[in-house]
Amino acid sequence: MTNKGALLLKNARLSGRTEPTDVLIRDGRIAAVRPAVDGAGLTAYDCGGKLLMPSFIDPHTHLDKAFLETPREAEGLMDAVFLTMDYQKSVPNGQVQADVLRRGARVLDMELKHGSALVRSHVSVDDIWGMEAFYASCELRRQYAGRVDVQLSVPYHAGFAGAWDEAARAGEIDYIAGYPTVTPDPRAAVDELFALAEKYALPLDLHVDESDAADVSCFRYVLEKTIRHGMQGRVNCSHVTALAAVPDGEAEEAAALAARAAVSVIALPSCNMFLMGRGDRGLVRRGVTRIRELEQAGVNVAIASDNIRDPFRPFGNGDPLEEALLACQILSRGTESGIRSVLNMITVNAARTSGRPGDGVSEGARADVVLLDAPDEKLAVIENAARLLVVKDGRIVGGTKNGI
Repeated sequence: MTNKGALLLKNARLSGRTEPTDVLIRDGRIAAVRPAVDGAGLTAYDCGGKLLMPSFIDPHTHLDKAFLETPREAEGLMDAVFLTMDYQKSVPNGQVQADVLRRGARVLDMELKHGSALVRSHVSVDDIWGMEAFYASCELRRQYAGRVDVQLSVPYHAGFAGAWDEAARAGEIDYIAGYPTVTPDPRAAVDELFALAEKYALPLDLHVDESDAADVSCFRYVLEKTIRHGMQGRVNCSHVTALAAVPDGEAEEAAALAARAAVSVIALPSCNMFLMGRGDRGLVRRGVTRIRELEQAGVNVAIASDNIRDPFRPFGNGDPLEEALLACQILSRGTESGIRSVLNMITVNAARTSGRPGDGVSEGARADVVLLDAPDEKLAVIENAARLLVVKDGRIVGGTKNGI
């Protein structure tokens, strides 16, 4: 058996284990995970007992909105939408793709540096930019191939039906995006989304009930449609902040239905903390969905960065580990096991929202791993540990560690 392209990571600490472990990587896959692997003839790195994790996944971003400068701070969600539209109108038609490429590349460079193997972006398709942001996002995917996988969630627009159809049939659309809650008739919008999913055999990746209002009717309708159409495991629901506003019993019923529908919920703690609860006085709501209740019901929950330095959120560094630190504080999880549960939300759980098995660091899994300068999960999160090695498909693509 040839050792060409093989890589041996020695003396690594794996999540949930205390003993040093060797991880052999060959042909883009993890070939062995055991206490000692013969390193003769292999490129080997001594991990020194540091934490080796599956690479991070950021399953909800907006590459075409990132680093979008506006003249003032948004006063809430819809004001951020209008500020974004004003920016879009300011970009000359022939410069939209270059503009999106420039700003989106900044995010992907940060994600790569921070150990992300996959980033999923919700792409703007609208009357202002048409499909231009989509075409730029496709180019970003090409440019970063082999370093960061880029998935695209793309909303259908009747005005560009021909171009959208061509892109879908060419395999350039990974998920059908949708924003039913902000439409005049959310149920009709959901019906249309499921019809499109059936027509194109594509999964759905939806913004749902991103609101402070105590109304999760749209979320529940999505769940019912998922079951009715047999799309269990092929629907993501992001935000669902309204779930935090309804009474406990109603929330528990919705969480149980979400488990039956086998949807994944992607929470966006940092962005929703910033945007939600703007109208509250005194006791201001945190604006984050009921992660604990969803987990207890058996729902796959991931977290993601959402907007990065734009009108929706002027913060963010394209770093899932930073998002995990904030989520730990919001969820009051500071023990080793509690922090590990949050790290799962940016690794194995996030993989499942992305059509991947979420196998972690195990034999046969994709060789997408990141070595952190920390001995365990708790310190990795608290100290926002440096990324010593970033490995994508078995090839080192980033990090600071020297070979031995």
